[in-house]
Amino acid sequence: MNSGGFDVIVGNPPYAEFPKDLDRSLLRRTFKTALERWSRDEDLYTLVVERSLKIMKSDSAQFGMILPLSVSFSTKRPYSELRKILSKEGTLASWSHFDRIPNALFGNEVRTRCTIALFSRAQSSSRRRITTALQRWNFASRDALCATLKYSLFDVEILARIPKLGSEMQARTLEKLISRKLPLGMDLRDSVPFPSLAAAAPNFPLNAVFVGGTAYNWFPAWREFPETTDASGYPSLPARTAGYRFATQDEANIVFALLCSSLGYWWWSVASDGFNLKKWLMECFPVSPRMFSVESKIAIAKRGAELRFELAKNYVFKDNKGRIGNYFLPGCAAQIISIDDAIERSGIGIEPGFFADIREHNAIFSRSGLASDTEDELDTDE
Repeated sequence: MNSGGFDVIVGNPPYAEFPKDLDRSLLRRTFKTALERWSRDEDLYTLVVERSLKIMKSDSAQFGMILPLSVSFSTKRPYSELRKILSKEGTLASWSHFDRIPNALFGNEVRTRCTIALFSRAQSSSRRRITTALQRWNFASRDALCATLKYSLFDVEILARIPKLGSEMQARTLEKLISRKLPLGMDLRDSVPFPSLAAAAPNFPLNAVFVGGTAYNWFPAWREFPETTDASGYPSLPARTAGYRFATQDEANIVFALLCSSLGYWWWSVASDGFNLKKWLMECFPVSPRMFSVESKIAIAKRGAELRFELAKNYVFKDNKGRIGNYFLPGCAAQIISIDDAIERSGIGIEPGFFADIREHNAIFSRSGLASDTEDELDTDE
């Protein structure tokens, strides 16, 4: 330390709650990611990262750690504060993201979604940030996992999230969409929480779009609820489903079409934890109906209505303490491509070939998760 700090810090910090007896005033004076009071929203790894950055050489050091994926997406204050610190760090920042299905970096004993973070403070004339898509793989491909990672340069601010991107075309398009500053949340002003929907079953609101609480292999958005019953056979709805009401059928169909387009599943894989479908994820969806001309809105609403009709033919369910219903969105590939084409032609900043790129990305990602066992997943923000 008398010579200016460490040249290299490499590690696997603890992923654990803070001990309850730590001195809070000392923690707050020392670490920006510590909260005023003990909370399960904290994790010791944020302190390890902060401390590591403080004891590294200021002009030439290298840093590498395996962190929980929450560093890339969590909206909780310790993690957003850590991203604020990291946003100013290094001339090169590299982010590699790994799911835990079908396999996890630490094996089935420690099934944690992870991000490997690398930073360099070496002098450079430019600053570069690169990222991977969220990786899903099976045990047979583990030895080649790191050798086959594909990185994309990106230039969006990481304060809200570190994007998990599959190509530089995706990075460019995301930058353009975010720069418009018209997220979908501007149009989701009349939300209906799960308890209200459950109490109303089966008389659900009209002119509404419903979104399931989790996703795996397609984006669960519906205009009507898929038939669901509880263990006693009474009408129910899939767990943690939320609803959004709109003034007209056309408005609902536009939002429904946007979420069921290839953009919906892609955004979920770019911004989320690979499992939960939180309200903030919907609100930050980077495409709003406000971006489109009247003619484009009419075209997209029409395609949304067509998808609504076709989706109803693709009912699927599983029996698990009642019948849990869903609609098999991949069975409506022709309607999805039609919606994609209408969005691509609308002139909102999507370059030619983007939808073909993310359809391939979505197909690979969803197929990679088909063998997973979803029963032991938890509703956490990691």
